[in-house]
Amino acid sequence: MRVNPSVLFIYGLSLTIMAFALRELSALAVLALINLTMGVLLGGRKYRSLLLAFAVSLIGVWVNALVFAGGEPLLTVGPLVVRSGAVKGFLEVSLKLSLLLSATLIFSSLTSPRDLLKSLESELGLPKQLSFMVSLSLRLLRIFEKDLAEIQLIRRSRGLRPIPLTPGEWASLISPLLSIGLERGKWVGVAAELRGFSLRKIERTRINLHSADVALLALLVAEIVLALYIHLNPLDVSFK
Repeated sequence: MRVNPSVLFIYGLSLTIMAFALRELSALAVLALINLTMGVLLGGRKYRSLLLAFAVSLIGVWVNALVFAGGEPLLTVGPLVVRSGAVKGFLEVSLKLSLLLSATLIFSSLTSPRDLLKSLESELGLPKQLSFMVSLSLRLLRIFEKDLAEIQLIRRSRGLRPIPLTPGEWASLISPLLSIGLERGKWVGVAAELRGFSLRKIERTRINLHSADVALLALLVAEIVLALYIHLNPLDVSFK
């Protein structure tokens, strides 16, 4: 399925905005269910490391909710007390992360960095610096997966867990990723300037919408209307 990169950008940006703006659990749940299903079907195999990172992040969200959330006690298991605020907070953050992950999977699976760069510049008229940053982030996503796999391989060769559990292990994983990313970003910028990026002229064109583009925009409108309706008519969901 071929979708216009500009339409994908609008769809992904809209999902991101709704993920941060919505607080109604039922609205977040409906949007996450629709889009996470689409995202896993489109990019589940290609971006398995993102799904793994998402699963690990949910563990951290749950532990954080158990430690810091308040509310009425719902369950007591020995010294562990599960409170209503922990359940609600975990669900809200998890659904928001699910929506962000969905936007990433859908967006990354249906376009390429080169097509995205041209489309954002010529069709949406975004500044070329911003278009380049968005396009580069899409390109670096696959490279990030390779870097992560290599670091995990090194950890296994040293007898360490490939998936970190303690803060110290997380630091040993994140530090090389950040170091490699900063160094790569520096040289990508140098290479772009050597190729005359700042002098490149942009030719504006009209957006050509096909059936897949219209269907995706229609889905976006339906999701926005549904989210607004649920927000104005919230379901009575309580954790008592």
